[in-house]
Amino acid sequence: MPRGTRPTLTTAKYDGKDYPFNQRLATRSRGRRFVLKRIDANTTQRTTYFKGKQIGTVTEVVSKDGKTLTRTQNGVNVQAQPIDNVQVLDKQ
Repeated sequence: MPRGTRPTLTTAKYDGKDYPFNQRLATRSRGRRFVLKRIDANTTQRTTYFKGKQIGTVTEVVSKDGKTLTRTQNGVNVQAQPIDNVQVLDKQ
């Protein structure tokens, strides 16, 4: 960790309510907020907003056997270019 910085922690619940990103993050995070939702027992979703406009969604699904996590990310990056990623992570 760079000298003079503090760990950044944000506390939130999967309750569908709006939460701010921790303001100790880099300047680019100011104005960013997020909402966490639990879709079902195996699926969660985080939606990120910047200055009131939705900029991205990350959906994570854990397989029923608990061995695979699939993360789908949609939105835009800081240059307003589209993001459409899928990651599949297998437990070893």
